[in-house]
Amino acid sequence: MGAVGHGDSLVRVGVASKEAVYAQLKRAILTAAVRPGQPFSERALAARFHLSRTPIREVLRRLEHEHLVELVPRRGAFVRPLDPQEVVEIFQAREAVEPLAARLAAARADPGALARLRRQFEGLAVVDRPAALAALVAAGRRLHDTVVAACGNRYLQEMHGILSAQTARVRLLTREHFAIERESYRWHLRILEALRRQDADAAEAAMREHLRRTREALLRRLLVPEPRDGDRRANAAGQGNRVPRAATARARPARREQHAWR
Repeated sequence: MGAVGHGDSLVRVGVASKEAVYAQLKRAILTAAVRPGQPFSERALAARFHLSRTPIREVLRRLEHEHLVELVPRRGAFVRPLDPQEVVEIFQAREAVEPLAARLAAARADPGALARLRRQFEGLAVVDRPAALAALVAAGRRLHDTVVAACGNRYLQEMHGILSAQTARVRLLTREHFAIERESYRWHLRILEALRRQDADAAEAAMREHLRRTREALLRRLLVPEPRDGDRRANAAGQGNRVPRAATARARPARREQHAWR
């Protein structure tokens, strides 16, 4: 049996199937068990999963197609970072799908399911602690998934599914910012109330405004990083007038760390 991953981020495996390797690598990326810029070595993955390099290469190409991995000629495979433009495009796509799904779901959503979701939201602690933030993110994901599942339009559902991996990566960013999750919590309650009243106009408008506000708040934090203590002192001394650098995963590439992926 061999272990694969950053520490013990992936389960120990014997001879794995190609699908199992794909599922584990994708899960590691979407849960941030591996970080943007971290390398994947075909040779190491093949040895640890007891497969040839051909199926490993096919898995990495599949993850590249899903915009989760970047294949760099003569350098190898790396976890693909999100940059501000990609965040914009993800939200543009979501804003085309989810408000319409909310409108359709207003007449179709199960009242019992909505009531259970409401109780779950009311039981959440809206505080700036890692466990609380993770719970807020998980509840928000359930709400969005419930809305799309209830909309009754399989094409919207398919588009939502296509976006799901990148949406999960965006949620890894929002959970780092309590203000974003606190604001999202308020909008989630408004969406739930509109659905409870079967108010299609209000449900669509609330979903659209929620996504727009989240996009704008996230981009502000990506493009204008919060100052560190040293930066605050420099600002106080009149030295903080430089144009801020983009605070994205691309702005400061991750070191090519010598983890077990290599």
